[in-house]
Amino acid sequence: MGTVLEWFSAGSEGGAGGREARVARELAGSGLRHKAAEILRAADGTWDELRAAAAASGGAKDGGVGGADSARCRYQKNQAQPLSPPNHSPASQACQFNPTHQPSLTHIETMLRSRAHAIARSARINHTLAPQQHHRLLRAAASPLPPPPPCATVVPRASASEGGSNPLASMLSGLFGKGGSGGSNAPASLAAAAGLAAAAAAASVAPPTAPRNDVRFADTAPSWDELRALAESQERQHDLADRGGSFLAPDLDHGPASALALRRLFGAPASAVEIVLYRDHAAWCPYCEKVALVLEEKRIPYEVRKINMRCYGGKPAEFLAKVPSGLLPVLEMDGRVVTESATIMALLEDRHASDPARHRPLMPPRGTAERAEADALLRLERRFFGDWLDWLTGGGGWGGGVDERQQAAARRRFEQTVAAVCAAMPGPGPFFMGLDQPSLVDITFAPMLERAAASLAYYKGWYLRGQGQWPELERWFDAMEARESYAAFRSDFYTHAHDLPPQLGGCTMAAEGQAVAAALDGAGAAWRLPLPPLSPASLPEPFAGPSDDARDRLEAAARLVANHGPIVRFALRGPGRPGARPVSAPLADPSAVPALEHERAADAALRHVAHALLVGVGSKQGAEGGGGKLWATAAAGAGAGAGAGAAGGGALVGGVPEVVAACEYLRDRVGVPRDMRFPAARQLRAHLNWFIDEVRDV
Repeated sequence: MGTVLEWFSAGSEGGAGGREARVARELAGSGLRHKAAEILRAADGTWDELRAAAAASGGAKDGGVGGADSARCRYQKNQAQPLSPPNHSPASQACQFNPTHQPSLTHIETMLRSRAHAIARSARINHTLAPQQHHRLLRAAASPLPPPPPCATVVPRASASEGGSNPLASMLSGLFGKGGSGGSNAPASLAAAAGLAAAAAAASVAPPTAPRNDVRFADTAPSWDELRALAESQERQHDLADRGGSFLAPDLDHGPASALALRRLFGAPASAVEIVLYRDHAAWCPYCEKVALVLEEKRIPYEVRKINMRCYGGKPAEFLAKVPSGLLPVLEMDGRVVTESATIMALLEDRHASDPARHRPLMPPRGTAERAEADALLRLERRFFGDWLDWLTGGGGWGGGVDERQQAAARRRFEQTVAAVCAAMPGPGPFFMGLDQPSLVDITFAPMLERAAASLAYYKGWYLRGQGQWPELERWFDAMEARESYAAFRSDFYTHAHDLPPQLGGCTMAAEGQAVAAALDGAGAAWRLPLPPLSPASLPEPFAGPSDDARDRLEAAARLVANHGPIVRFALRGPGRPGARPVSAPLADPSAVPALEHERAADAALRHVAHALLVGVGSKQGAEGGGGKLWATAAAGAGAGAGAGAAGGGALVGGVPEVVAACEYLRDRVGVPRDMRFPAARQLRAHLNWFIDEVRDV
């Protein structure tokens, strides 16, 4: 992974717990008085505490999620005017705290996602929340609540686990049974295919059993050096030419494209680099993706400087000195600093027009009919972009709920635009204008088509690909995902579903999206072994790129092995203390304080995960013995304590609840493509769940 930690440099506020009154105070100050009250009631709080919290808030205002990158990183309907999504309240129009004013689901998502872990811990519902429980909590918190009585009966804590009436369980009941008029083109079998049949029909949500505090597990996994040797041995057994020769130490300068690369030479000497591209760390920015694809397709040597987006981190002073706006992407060339992706791409095309043999032209010559067609398609991309965002972010409001008629109209407009896009792919080639190689038109469309496919599946239950409805787009996605340059920067549905709201100010969830969203967030069997094969029609995420279970597991293991120290410390933010939250992305907390007192246990856990990735869960269980129940032992049977040898020969380590929290934290923040490709990411998520289930079930 190099010297820079390439995992999410942020985390949720789930690590610290805290008093119910503190959580209520935070929520009341955010304009969520009734929601905070319901959470207090489910958590043994009292209305008096809520009143005190509300009084302490003093009529606090609630500014929108924002910053320059939120307004433009930059989603905009055209190059001149930034988009202001209907559900996003800019800071300049902050909403006054009002006990009768119920914010929409979209706005609640932007605030509650960042607090869902802390709420759950404060309410003592469970030690941590899985992603699907985050999703359900958000939906529940968005439902209207009646005005609270002067004083509410305290619900005993035992009711959550002993079958009594639990207000929070009531809030969560029936979420997957709600209807809606938005319509979904997802297959009816999706819930069952993702292991969600029970969840879809459930009347309440039962949290998983919290890990016991009296459990230790044996540190029988190989050392990191031994795991590296094992990974190197497996790399020699695979043909990894298409991955730079190695997952552990790929040739980032000259090998295949990679989101990890800090320099690209394409066989040229280092002195050939004349361009510096400033792009975002997490690979969220679609405009940065466009410029990177142009550089890769034209094979222009360049260096990369990675800069945070404001929604997940601060920007260095030296960058702001060059670009006071802080906007990305930025190209530095010949002493010039160039902003705006369209300007940058046109400049790169013109600069290398005289050498088409070395740098493939991506646009037809000016003045030709082909160029006029390409220019018209670039305008169509802006129409597609606007209609997608109208449907994704529109239809909600501060007055309450989703405007179903507005959503239906937005969907019709979007589908009409999709039909126009498909008409621009007449064949015989799979790309726009019937070409057999991508042009600047394809590169311009690619980030938006990718994000539309992900977000509309997650939030609307509507599939742009994988269902055969748009065959031209099916061919286009298949061809793009087979392209080395695009495959390196393609994200997955989960990453986009959670990186878009902080950039857009929110996305409007439809009832039809709930089952798909839960599956993409890992509900049921979606993130558990054995994983189903990927294909252009696989669910919940279609994928046409190369995928092989053994290679994908090797890639995930190699990423752990190559940067294990920083990854262990990053994961320990889960049981650690949340930071000051200077950013708006809910999965981002760059100032979190990791629980380093559990470093030994977390290190052992991730070595177990890496070992399982390399040898397979079945082989690992057989080698370790125990009849399939791995190395987990009640502390009462440990006798000699921390230094004692377990049945597998390793010392016993404790802190299982904290280790589970660390593994869940890491699992939920595996970013694609920043950390690894999608097929490897799903293997890592599933193997982390395997470890969690093993120690939690003891």
